[in-house]
Amino acid sequence: MAKHDFATNTINESAKHNLKSVVGVGDTQGGGSDFAFLRSNNPHLQIQAPPPCEKENKTLNSNDIQATQASFRVIADHARSVAFLLAQGVNFDKEGRGYVLRRILRRAVRHGYLLGLRKAFLYEVVGAVCDTMGGHYNYLKERKNALQEQCKAEEERFFETIESGMALFQAELISMQQKNEKNFNGSIAFTLYDTYGFPLDLTQDMLRELNLSIDLQSFERCMQEQKKRSKAHWKGSGDSVKDGDFNTLLSEFGENEFVGYECVSVESKILALLDSNFKRVEALQAGQEGYVMLEATPFYPESGGPVGDKGFLLGHSVCTAILAESAKIAQSLTSSKLNRDFLDNPQTSSTILECQDSSNTESQVDSTMTESRLSRGAELWEKGGSSASIKAELERDKRGSPLDCRKSGGFFGLRGEQHDCEREGINPFLRKENSEKAELQEETTQIAQVLDTQKYFGLNLSKIHALSPLKAGDLVKAQVDSTRFEIIKHHSATHLLHYALRQILGSHIAQAGSLVEANRLRFDFSHPKALSTNELEQIQALVNDKIAQSSPQVCETMGIEEAKAKGAMALFGEKYGESVRVISFGDSIELCGGIHAHNTAEIGSFYIVRESSVSSGVRRIEAVCGKAAYNYGKEALESIKSLKEQLKAQDVLQGVVKLQNALKEARESANKAKQSVKSLDYEEVNGVKLIVLKLDLVEAKEAKDIIDRAKNENEKVAILLVTESSGKIALTAGVKGVESKLKAGAWVKQVAQILGGNGGGRDDFATAGGKITNPNAIKEALDLAKRIAREKLNG
Repeated sequence: MAKHDFATNTINESAKHNLKSVVGVGDTQGGGSDFAFLRSNNPHLQIQAPPPCEKENKTLNSNDIQATQASFRVIADHARSVAFLLAQGVNFDKEGRGYVLRRILRRAVRHGYLLGLRKAFLYEVVGAVCDTMGGHYNYLKERKNALQEQCKAEEERFFETIESGMALFQAELISMQQKNEKNFNGSIAFTLYDTYGFPLDLTQDMLRELNLSIDLQSFERCMQEQKKRSKAHWKGSGDSVKDGDFNTLLSEFGENEFVGYECVSVESKILALLDSNFKRVEALQAGQEGYVMLEATPFYPESGGPVGDKGFLLGHSVCTAILAESAKIAQSLTSSKLNRDFLDNPQTSSTILECQDSSNTESQVDSTMTESRLSRGAELWEKGGSSASIKAELERDKRGSPLDCRKSGGFFGLRGEQHDCEREGINPFLRKENSEKAELQEETTQIAQVLDTQKYFGLNLSKIHALSPLKAGDLVKAQVDSTRFEIIKHHSATHLLHYALRQILGSHIAQAGSLVEANRLRFDFSHPKALSTNELEQIQALVNDKIAQSSPQVCETMGIEEAKAKGAMALFGEKYGESVRVISFGDSIELCGGIHAHNTAEIGSFYIVRESSVSSGVRRIEAVCGKAAYNYGKEALESIKSLKEQLKAQDVLQGVVKLQNALKEARESANKAKQSVKSLDYEEVNGVKLIVLKLDLVEAKEAKDIIDRAKNENEKVAILLVTESSGKIALTAGVKGVESKLKAGAWVKQVAQILGGNGGGRDDFATAGGKITNPNAIKEALDLAKRIAREKLNG
């Protein structure tokens, strides 16, 4: 048993009193021609006996029995692991834990193969495990059918290649025996792995039973070569991430704050800048790309499905005193009257002020709250702050401390006061800004585009394209792009979709992947088979019903056990802290650290646009909502309108039926023409029937049949037919009784050249292809075909 079979160890400890003997070997019957297979002391594990053993006429000796017992134990042991892993949401895959599961199953299948089994069987043992242990683990019984279907599908895939793989393995063993070698060829082992799905440890198991080893260096060399080939097709590298200055930033600043659950705009300080290789720099010039670390950021990093936020960094166009007057102004601010006048009317000294960009002005912002806004302004001015930075800081003090969003146990928890944007309405993108904020907006200029936001070792970093010079320490306004609102609609719709899947398909549904963008969502989930049209309609209807209920978002932070007791869905394999964030929309309850709509009504309509397979036992649904759903519906209506115009019918269905009937009549008419060549137009040339025609509604294959009938019905005939399908021209020619004068291959080749094609064949039958080079091309080709035939037949 491999060390990774953690599920089996758990089972053995917790249920050894209930399952003392999983399988037992049956007695040999009929002189060893048959043997009972996988017979358990527990009646739940009775499995139908297999076909006769290959050793039909020999009794099993002690070594055979010992090997058979070992195979029984492996099958039973691995069936338990497969059942529990599948039930916990692990799916068969080519990497990670899914590949561990696949290796476990294929090792068990190989032992069944040794016992003479040539079709799927392990899924039956998995079913017995669910029956036997379902009393202690309810989810095994609940998901039994789904687990068996997943297991059976994976088994059948492996059985498709195991025969060929075993043949290759045996051939190499024979070669080794002839060469008296003890080391199995590593390249053959790699072929078994890469082409036939034999995990390396499975090949090693088979060799170990024969006291043989494997050339691991050769295997690894083949593996590395394959990886190099794969990398050649992959653009980009993770080396820059590995070598980035993240540790320096973490030690100096710690993790920066995310304040974007409710706010889409916040003034913040640039703590650090990184170049495109994640190396720390003091500044980025206009036109450069790099990464910015903000003290507090509203940009959500890609996580849990939603893509990273985009947006802008804004700077302030402000007025500061010229150097000659700065000391005088600072001194005058010590007077409370002048201080008050300056703050109430910053343009008092307009004659000696000039405009400059705050991003190029050193600003020291002290976060300590003072008793007076006036004295606070004077304090900041004396420390070198610009008028704009002073105004921004005073606005921050008046507004209150920023929303404190800290990550706890993999999720963000909330702490502190609310921003104004929290109190002003559900959708911060749609509310009308007050006059003071509008005034501030007029003073801002865009200094960088935020292209993406990601999390790197706990740091929330945004990739930016600088439009103006930026340097560490600058005070900027971070503004999330309006696409955020569409992203949160799709994220909340994903939660409702997950809920609907479990309601319609069953509780075995488990999330296997997710992508949430502004114009679509993609949700992968465990399910053994394709969804029917009826199931998709039910799921879509239930999601739209939940949207129409206008359920408000309820966000709670609680202990993990309390969340599970509440019914929140947790993902298998994810690590959660003691405190987690729970998002609820009515009956939909999930652990989630992401951003969401405040109310399901904001999501709008929801449409499923595609359902497909991702891998064994994993399905994928792609859907749209919000603006994307509107565009989807609009395109559908435009298509219907276009169909009405094409069909010349207000009722599309009636128009389609009418068109189908017309097509049916045309085909019937064409079929009647095919049944008798005598109905085709022809001319007599020197005693030979010459037929040169273009046939509509006839394919090239059907044209050959017509030519064959023409030959059967006539002693002397020359026939060339032109057919058209999907814009392509096909020429088919046949000759009988006059091959000495007119050869089909040469005939069709000459005609095809007019159509920009080529072809040839035998003297009695030939084909060619072409295309319509001009509107009269087909007529010209037919005329040439007749002219050539007449000349040859009269010659």
